Amino acid sequence: MEESEETCTDSSGMELRPWKTDPDVIRGWPVARTNVQLYNQLIDQGRPLNELILVRDAYRLAMQHYAGKYGSDCASFITHPVGVASIMTGLGYTTDYVVISVVHNIYVNADWGDGRGPGNWPSRRARVIECLGAGTEELLSRFLKLRVKRTSFPALLDEVDRMDAVDHALMTIEVADFWDKYCELAVSYYGVERWDISLAEKHRDDLVELARRLGHSALGDMLDQAIRTASDRQVPKELCGDTRWSKISMAPSLMMRPKVRLLMLLRPAIRKTRAYLRKLTR
Repeated sequence: MEESEETCTDSSGMELRPWKTDPDVIRGWPVARTNVQLYNQLIDQGRPLNELILVRDAYRLAMQHYAGKYGSDCASFITHPVGVASIMTGLGYTTDYVVISVVHNIYVNADWGDGRGPGNWPSRRARVIECLGAGTEELLSRFLKLRVKRTSFPALLDEVDRMDAVDHALMTIEVADFWDKYCELAVSYYGVERWDISLAEKHRDDLVELARRLGHSALGDMLDQAIRTASDRQVPKELCGDTRWSKISMAPSLMMRPKVRLLMLLRPAIRKTRAYLRKLTR
């Protein structure tokens, strides 16, 4: 495989993309959907054992907190972060960013069992530090602040040119997040409107330009085509999901336990109470 001569370094001079690949390799590289497929992808690139173990630890952490969780397309939710990590692997980023990709949204939509809403709460950060280290947690919280919002464009395109190499790598995870949702047209099976998909359709040109400014023109071209295709695709509604966001599905034997049933009934009330108390203390 022909190697790209372009490298990316942070302020300390450390390479962020030492696993150089052809810029167009992502076009023919199937996106992983399981941990085993991701491991094979990393092994084929020759990554060392200590880095493979970091990815394994990240997967185990995500697996615990996404257990029983399904996406809007009714696919097991863990397949999405694995897919994002696979894309970052294919693009040649260091394993640190592959690890971040595996847990990239864990502060927002994972089930931590604490009854709290989205956020990098101290107890959650402590858990990530325990499993993956303080450096990984710092990057994860940094990524949380960089995520694309409804109001991000067009200002983001001006900001990205002033970002450092680390933020560029983290923003690439965001582009990979969108590509993973579109690469197999999973968005066509969501069944309900979601703000992130509406954003992608409205700001398709901006997302493509973002990918290009981050140095990934091939990925931008593929995202452009996929968004167009998904917008025109007609999928039988019987095959689509019926929920806007991810949801938890528990085994009947577990749901029959009185304590579990009671906790599930009380969970919405607990969240509202905690949200109200947070407002009072601000």
